[in-house]
Amino acid sequence: MLKGFIKRHIHCRILLRLMVPRLMLPGLLLLIVTGCSSLSSILPVKILSVKNTETAVGKPATKNVVQPSARADRLFQQANTALGEKDYAAAEQLLLQLISVYPQYASSYTNLGIVYANTQREEQAYAQFDRALVASPNDCQPLVQIGLLARQQRDFIRAEASFKRCILVNPDFAAAHLELGILYELYMGRLVASLSAYHTAQRIQPDNRVARWIVLLQRRLDAADQLAVNGANQ
Repeated sequence: MLKGFIKRHIHCRILLRLMVPRLMLPGLLLLIVTGCSSLSSILPVKILSVKNTETAVGKPATKNVVQPSARADRLFQQANTALGEKDYAAAEQLLLQLISVYPQYASSYTNLGIVYANTQREEQAYAQFDRALVASPNDCQPLVQIGLLARQQRDFIRAEASFKRCILVNPDFAAAHLELGILYELYMGRLVASLSAYHTAQRIQPDNRVARWIVLLQRRLDAADQLAVNGANQ
């Protein structure tokens, strides 16, 4: 389900349509990679907002997950708890310990990048997301993180490239299609491309709210077409 991704964007979609001409997110909205019950299971994906934490499910691109040690598993869970409570200082220390014990696990770098992104250390965040990709080149989670951070910084080309790279390695990662659609609609004004991305996300993981977005966006496109026809006939 994409409910975590979608819920946080309802408020953003309203805000972004009101804030003219500049489009800015109210806060950095990022994922937290978590385990269901242990470090070796990296589903579901949590979404960390400045205001709230929600849960959504995504599909990791990596297929072979190395089994962690008990200590690494414990540190990972403690770090996730701290991250969910927005105790970024504690989460940072726990993740640094985890990386020193278990440097091969990509999600540790992704979560450390989230800590840095939420504490205004954007370049360090990018560096950690890149380290996650070195550890797991086809992992969509750091790729979506890079896209979200770049979008917040209004680096739309970088955001688009990162979302598309995720889609290339894992076409069924619905969140990447959804985030790409939001990028196109709310930030770049590419409504036709946005509609296509929403349709793909909806096909992979149906959701009633995305269905409504599709209807509303189609109406906007139809209205624009009608205006063009009326103008041509005058």
